[in-house]
Amino acid sequence: EKLNERYPGSEEIAVRLANSLFNLAVEQESEEIEKTVARIEKLNERYPGSEEIAESLANSLFNLAVEQESDEIEKTVTRIEKLNERYPESEEIAESLAKSLFNLAVEQKSDEIEKTVTRIEKLNERYPESEEIAESLAKSLFNLAVEQKSDEIEKTVTRIEKLNERYPGSEEIAVRLARSLVNLTAEQGSDEIEKTVTRIEKLNERY
Repeated sequence: EKLNERYPGSEEIAVRLANSLFNLAVEQESEEIEKTVARIEKLNERYPGSEEIAESLANSLFNLAVEQESDEIEKTVTRIEKLNERYPESEEIAESLAKSLFNLAVEQKSDEIEKTVTRIEKLNERYPESEEIAESLAKSLFNLAVEQKSDEIEKTVTRIEKLNERYPGSEEIAVRLARSLVNLTAEQGSDEIEKTVTRIEKLNERY
């Protein structure tokens, strides 16, 4: 920070400072993280052209969201959404947003989860190359399936299956699909269970 004060024109020093502050945030509890985030926000205001500083800010805000309750997470998500709007080219900021939205979904009930899933789906459409966003979507869909009845679970499972087809290299998505299929069997009769077991067996052969 003293170096940054002595060389305020050096964006590289500011970037290194932001990276170091992010590393500090990783080790902190909620209240301390908020103070560290405020320091990175000041850097972001001073160097608005630096995508790397903005990414350190987004990642630190995600760390903050991990420590928060539902109503606080929503506020933090809004802060990351604003960064995503300002830096739409940054896949890293979008990934921090998707992960924070998943954290929000963990705290929600069925109808709220569906709205959060829709927000992650929009990110997945905008950043189709990001496996991490797709995984946040799959995990959120799994959480949705846990809250649903049999006919609804099948529709949600189909959505995870489509993700599995698009991202065959992601074991995380495959695991969420398998777990959703297991949940589906709990709602089925013996004939239907047999079909669902076959779907899980095919997944087991592929992974």
